Amino acid sequence: MEASSDQPMEDEPKTVGDVFAASLPAALGAGMFAIGALLISMQVQFARVEATVQQMARTVEELKNDSKTELTQLDQRVRALEMGK
Repeated sequence: MEASSDQPMEDEPKTVGDVFAASLPAALGAGMFAIGALLISMQVQFARVEATVQQMARTVEELKNDSKTELTQLDQRVRALEMGK
């Protein structure tokens, strides 16, 4: 019998390079997807951190204003006491 040209006579052994070359597109696709997901996750986390920092800045500003008000009231009370002597 003659061997048909559609079927190889024997399977050629695949080299490690051939296996890597065959799996490279899938690995690159998965890697790009993972990098994209990581960047989105980092952006969301950055937005949360930024919102927290802004809230803390507002809180510090309120505390600063409250302490100024209390200091002013205390100063007025001390002056009133000094004037009464």
